[in-house]
Amino acid sequence: MKRKIGIIIAAAASALLMLSCSKDNGPEYAPAYRNWIVTCKTAQDGKFYLQLDDKTTGLVENVSKPLYNGKQVRALASLTDKGPGPEGYDRLVAINAIDSIRTKAPVPTEGELNDKKFGTAPVEIYRSWLTLVEDDYLNLCFQTFWGPYTKVHYINLLTGTDPEDPYVLELRHDSNGDTESYNRATSIVAFDLRSLPDTQGKTVKITLNYQSFSGKKSIQFDYCSGQTSGNVENPKLDDVNLSLCIE
Repeated sequence: MKRKIGIIIAAAASALLMLSCSKDNGPEYAPAYRNWIVTCKTAQDGKFYLQLDDKTTGLVENVSKPLYNGKQVRALASLTDKGPGPEGYDRLVAINAIDSIRTKAPVPTEGELNDKKFGTAPVEIYRSWLTLVEDDYLNLCFQTFWGPYTKVHYINLLTGTDPEDPYVLELRHDSNGDTESYNRATSIVAFDLRSLPDTQGKTVKITLNYQSFSGKKSIQFDYCSGQTSGNVENPKLDDVNLSLCIE
């Protein structure tokens, strides 16, 4: 396992962050410090488990039924490693606290209508342990201007922006009229990449274009279908606000 499962001490439970905008039917609280970014999955026999990285699965011992109505979503979690897992699973884990990350599928570009439909508001992308490609998901830690935290912002990943290269993507942000705020806030979104062409074991470059506060920028990720590209060793999560409303 390339990440060590740390035990979140009991003191962390006293610093809970309320997630006021989650639409998932899962736990409504998460600790201030989380040490894992995972994919929530349901096995064919109905057991709830976590994909801890591309190769490591963790059967959850203290959850009797799938969270989030059985939807496959990315999540931030505080986990305790309980040792080797039963047959079919690498590890047995206990969830101390968990909250889903807004998880979306990419959408096709609409060309000249993109500005009107998907917005032009800027974002800054943090190159942190939360910004990576893992388990066929593109996780982005981003910052933008945000007014009242209940104001919904729309984040979309566009495909088909380069007819010659299906791995050229574009991030779009619609601030929903929330343009007068001078406060910057940071949050996370995850995009499911399984609709992209399978790389057939080869590593390709994903190019992500986006509008930043200082103009157009791009960032590249190594991508091999079903594998990880990125560093996820830092367990601290100090300034990310999951209560921001994202659609």
